Amino acid sequence: MSSKIIFLHIEKAAGSTIHDIMYANFLPYYVASPVKYVKGEDNQSTYLESKILNGIFDKVPGLRAAGGHSLRCYNGNDADVFYFAFLRDPVSRYISHYFYQKEVMGIERTFEEFLDDPTFSNFMCRKLSSQADAGLAIRYIQEKAILLCLVERFDESLLRLAQFLAEKNVHGRFKPGYEVVNSRSSRKDGKAEVDAIKLQYLDRIVANNNEDIKLYEFAKATCPEGNGSLPALEKQSFYRLRVKLGKLLRRVVFVPLEKRAGFQ
Repeated sequence: MSSKIIFLHIEKAAGSTIHDIMYANFLPYYVASPVKYVKGEDNQSTYLESKILNGIFDKVPGLRAAGGHSLRCYNGNDADVFYFAFLRDPVSRYISHYFYQKEVMGIERTFEEFLDDPTFSNFMCRKLSSQADAGLAIRYIQEKAILLCLVERFDESLLRLAQFLAEKNVHGRFKPGYEVVNSRSSRKDGKAEVDAIKLQYLDRIVANNNEDIKLYEFAKATCPEGNGSLPALEKQSFYRLRVKLGKLLRRVVFVPLEKRAGFQ
């Protein structure tokens, strides 16, 4: 019997690209709907309950992989369920989260107002453990044997993910090739805006994310930088078609299942 894999999608850590890679390699692949954001409320306290996720796994034939903002490390240690997460440099991730909310979600506020909102501080720790505590997050990572990957070592991390999936009997022919999506850094003026914020607010950003910085340093030690050149990452055949099909299945199969289960 094949094992299952859950991608713990932390905001602004290459998740859109990773979802596409998963769509291309798993048919079907379930992306859980994000919790609707309400300004001033803490989204981290609301997530897809394990009983709903297990029900979806049971109802969809061949489903072995799921991911999304609303998934968590669930209580219990199911022998056939494994997790992975991508972390990103905490300062860069924090600033990117601000711009995404402002430019994509239409949430108007200054960066100083964002700094004053504790909802977004130490976000990676809170996503993995529900607390702004690196020690607790690391304990969860070790207890659940979560594979930690780094955005800054993206290709190396994808190769490690392919090996992990094969070792855990999830997918023996995983192809980690990809096309980058949802990257603000490709904008001509994107880097200049980020640099200006870092110059003015770096000390406060670091103070707000001190636990995430500890977690990130731990992750760097467990995800060593590769030596020499990496092999070319091969994409799944019909990559774009598989991604489109996966997104179609999400709309016509998975979202209705969520609604019938009472999620949101």
